[in-house]
Amino acid sequence: MSIVAFKKLSIFGSSLNKNSMVDQLQALGCIHLISVKPKDNSVLTCPSTSLLDQFNTAVRYLKDCPEQGRQRLQWRQFNPDEILMSILANQKDMKELIDQRDRLLARVHELAEWGNFHLPDESQLSGIKLWFYKLTYKEAALIPKDKIVQEVYRDNRYIFLVLLAREEPQGEAFCSLRSHTGAVPLKVLRNQLEDLNEQIDDLIDERRNLTRYRFLLSREIAAFADRSQFKQALNQINDNKNFFFLQGWVPQSKISDIELFCREQVLGVAIEEPSADEIPPTLLQNPPLLEGGQKLVNFYQTPGYRALDPSIMVFFSFSVFFAMILADAGYGIVLAVITLLSWKSLGKRQSLTWLRPLLVTLSAFSIIYGMLLGSYWGLEPKAGSVLAQFKVINIQNFKSMMTLVIVIGCLHICIASGMRAWFSSGFCERVKSIGIIVFIISALIWAYGLMNHNNYIVTAGICLLIFSLLMMLFFASNTPVNSFKGLLLRGFHGLTALTEIPSLFGDILSYLRLFALGLAGASLALTFNTMASHIAETSWLLAGLVLLLGQCLNFVLCLMGAVIHGLRLNYIEFFKWSVKEDGYNYQPFKKQEISHE
Repeated sequence: MSIVAFKKLSIFGSSLNKNSMVDQLQALGCIHLISVKPKDNSVLTCPSTSLLDQFNTAVRYLKDCPEQGRQRLQWRQFNPDEILMSILANQKDMKELIDQRDRLLARVHELAEWGNFHLPDESQLSGIKLWFYKLTYKEAALIPKDKIVQEVYRDNRYIFLVLLAREEPQGEAFCSLRSHTGAVPLKVLRNQLEDLNEQIDDLIDERRNLTRYRFLLSREIAAFADRSQFKQALNQINDNKNFFFLQGWVPQSKISDIELFCREQVLGVAIEEPSADEIPPTLLQNPPLLEGGQKLVNFYQTPGYRALDPSIMVFFSFSVFFAMILADAGYGIVLAVITLLSWKSLGKRQSLTWLRPLLVTLSAFSIIYGMLLGSYWGLEPKAGSVLAQFKVINIQNFKSMMTLVIVIGCLHICIASGMRAWFSSGFCERVKSIGIIVFIISALIWAYGLMNHNNYIVTAGICLLIFSLLMMLFFASNTPVNSFKGLLLRGFHGLTALTEIPSLFGDILSYLRLFALGLAGASLALTFNTMASHIAETSWLLAGLVLLLGQCLNFVLCLMGAVIHGLRLNYIEFFKWSVKEDGYNYQPFKKQEISHE
């Protein structure tokens, strides 16, 4: 696990070849540009930005099509603007027709209860109108006797009535229950629905035919993005009449490529180490099998360039926490099956391949920890069986489980402080981080001595505790003690550092969620098993249904808790005591790459 080292690059060249050189640097694709002149936001707010959004919307619409047509990789007469307009028009028409169909379906469903009928002309009724009501038997009894009512039909729940009156009755108890049948007959509505369905089918066929252009459109988007980046790059380069000058950050592994390029293009180049007040971008580099930890880290926070890379630690600690919250070998097996079934689909997209080793690790850790607990879908193996021999942890033993998770929390934060001490550049900060580690260890020793009534261990713990407090007190600041004012400032900073101790205790106690959530999941699984066993006395089918639905629900809840709280303990507690500064991602100036399926 490491953060890639960067060099600061400065390139000088003739202004006559500036555009050509910048284009070739974009093709080289390894420089994170530094603006060497005031920013001009006009490039970012140009009208073409909306056009790019339209292209992206169109491509997403095509990729979401359930049935894909064969892609065209080349087409001389390809007109992206016409294709774009066709796609957006198809999307707009599809939405409008589907909305119309939904409204018409609701209308047909409401009118189908009344059957197919034609309303007579108003001139034939001498001003009398027909008012339709769908009433329960109790509601129908509320209609006054003086009203002219015709019953259409009735079923076991409702009576369908037509009331004849010149004006709609107002103020009666049944007035709010009127059915709005409208003047269009049911047969006409069904014909309209058929027409709409045919139009939607035509649009679906058109959409499928348009999917053949998705690669060509993606190529247009990439070219458009390249042009936009090119313009932004020109806006970051200092240029005068004769020379241009650009700066950027380059990974150390790419320095040889840059030097070769500059020699071939006869460009002046200066390569130097970043100064203490400069902050290069952050590029995490980890083995492919552990890339999941890197993705999880970048999802929440990008570490600073001179900070540590917690990717591998996050990868394994998240796996451990996930397993402790899932707390069942059976659920781990289910997760392994899901991983196996989705293995091929995850491999099809380069952006999702990192999930493969992460899911395998989560499944393995969950199965192993579940076997140590002796829990298989909430059931314990029979005593004396092979599986029973693996059970070494009793989740119902609250004292031992709470001790276990507290020790895990202490260990996790000690590792975080140790990593900060290792990667810190200041002596005082290193000593302070070591003081936090000593404080946690001394607190554990002191607690162990109290529980075992051993005064020697208690005394040793207290001595270490005092020593750690002194370390945090005197090394909380780099302020030199060469005057009384410096001494006061040093003492003030030390007292401020000691105020972190309550927060430290709170963070350690936060790891109790590992036990609480694991116990909750195990208890819920046991509850569903017990319910199913009781129901099985009367109905095996119902018992199986309750067991299946209950276990699925519990699995989903445990899965959500394991992901959310497993990440939370890393993002909040671990990062708080390890990552001291934020960074920004390495964004090389390069051309977009696209590929077809």
